[in-house]
Amino acid sequence: MKNVWKFKRLMAIPVVVLCGALVACEPPPPPDGRDLGVVVTFPSAVPPGAPVPFVAQLTNHGTASASGISFSIGATNAASVKFTDTMSLGSCSGYDTSVVTCTIESQPVQPGFTWAIQGTIEFPANGEANVVAGAHSDGTEPTADPHLNYDVVAVSVAPVDTVDLRPVAWSYWPSSNHQVGNTVDSYTTVWVPQSPVVGIAVSQTFPESFQIESAYMGWTEDHPDFSTPSFSGTCTTSGNTVTCTADRTVQWASSLMMRVSVTPTESGTFYVEHTASSDHPEPSPDPNPNTVSNHAIVVDP
Repeated sequence: MKNVWKFKRLMAIPVVVLCGALVACEPPPPPDGRDLGVVVTFPSAVPPGAPVPFVAQLTNHGTASASGISFSIGATNAASVKFTDTMSLGSCSGYDTSVVTCTIESQPVQPGFTWAIQGTIEFPANGEANVVAGAHSDGTEPTADPHLNYDVVAVSVAPVDTVDLRPVAWSYWPSSNHQVGNTVDSYTTVWVPQSPVVGIAVSQTFPESFQIESAYMGWTEDHPDFSTPSFSGTCTTSGNTVTCTADRTVQWASSLMMRVSVTPTESGTFYVEHTASSDHPEPSPDPNPNTVSNHAIVVDP
């Protein structure tokens, strides 16, 4: 299957289409070593009128740097998409609209590097919707592309009457130097779809080569960058696991955030486990897992 692709419109949302599958395209040039992959984390069922957190991650899985990157996320039937470019690499437009587009202008994305956009999406009414993210660069992708340049999450918008916590994880290097000895912030966001929820606890477990510096818990309303937290929780450390517990009842449609600052002492690709729990039972089978283990932090020598 040919692997050059284009954005097409799906209900006013840019969606990536593989050439040769749905449209006819010119033969692509040979691949040049880059391999972009896009993953969106978003619940499959949300209530109307609530800002629900998302994380869209773009990773260069290839062996060569990628430049000229454009990265978009949007949603059908959405009232608004609010966002923060956690990497602070480029310029973004479309805040509080249904489609957000960011471009990296200052530097290429190196092999192994992940660029994250996080924020909230709000749907005004009941119905079915799609959350869509896609990316492209000025290069070519490998034949039989192992990592797709787009991701789509089907969402059912309807009143939610159960507690179903799902942690959303990402990380942020305060500087562009992702090396041993520099501090990185690891985040967990937990969306609370039911009112009220008590006894919420969030944990992050790090590899042994990470030194834990500090931890913080807070929640915000209409502040997807978590710049103005309105309450704090209590955080404790046991070995390489940090656990923060909310110090009050959390109301519905709230986003609870935990931030842990850590310093890696070894280079490599490391995975952080994020877990959320509360005093309420979860549905069975649980459509949204309470533990995610695929959050990777890449540390250069």
